[in-house]
Amino acid sequence: MSTPSATTPATPRADVFRTVVSALIAVVTIFSALAGWRATVAASDAGGADAEGLTAALNAEEARTLNNTSFYQHYAAYTDFARNKALGDALKKDLLSNYDGTQLPANPAAAARIKEVVRELERRRDEAYDLAGVSQYFIVTRYLDPDGSYNTRREIDETAASAARQRDLDPDTHFAEADRLRTRSAVFVGTLIVFALAILMYTIALEGVKGRAGYVFAAAGAALTAMGVLVTLLIEFGVIVFA
Repeated sequence: MSTPSATTPATPRADVFRTVVSALIAVVTIFSALAGWRATVAASDAGGADAEGLTAALNAEEARTLNNTSFYQHYAAYTDFARNKALGDALKKDLLSNYDGTQLPANPAAAARIKEVVRELERRRDEAYDLAGVSQYFIVTRYLDPDGSYNTRREIDETAASAARQRDLDPDTHFAEADRLRTRSAVFVGTLIVFALAILMYTIALEGVKGRAGYVFAAAGAALTAMGVLVTLLIEFGVIVFA
């Protein structure tokens, strides 16, 4: 009578089970590497977007400062021009209304005083017009409205638009892109956690338990693998887009 062997050889069914689980582990390994790589790339791109956003913010602040400086110089020239022109017009009107063709009094002293006043008013009038003429050279005349007022809003808007055409002045777009890329990276890292749990399930299925419990853990690992692979592919091919 023969004696039973001390070890039971693996059944074909058990071999198939181990082969399938090993293949799933290989799939998890490949997609874990892919997810890790894409997470790293997204995080690096997010850092680059942050740097571009900071550069744009500095550009915007510099452009705002230069534009405001230029605007206030132009507007100060306009106010000087308007003030001196108004003064010259007022003096001219005063001369025409009160002293033009006025009969001088017979009293020589009174007549001399009137002549002195007229000369002084004429001097101040001419000086005001001269100063207005000098200030006029520093005015950007295309911003003067038909009524003579200065269109400050138009100058501010046009100089801002001109600066935006020459340099990147929109940091919000870059910061929003950085946030989107960080979210993308975080989701890829989340899939790595799912893949790690799948590896744990496969290890328990192969080494930790026997019988039907092994199939249960293997099925759980397969479900986690499918979820991780699906999310990875959906993100990679742009089906899942982060706002």
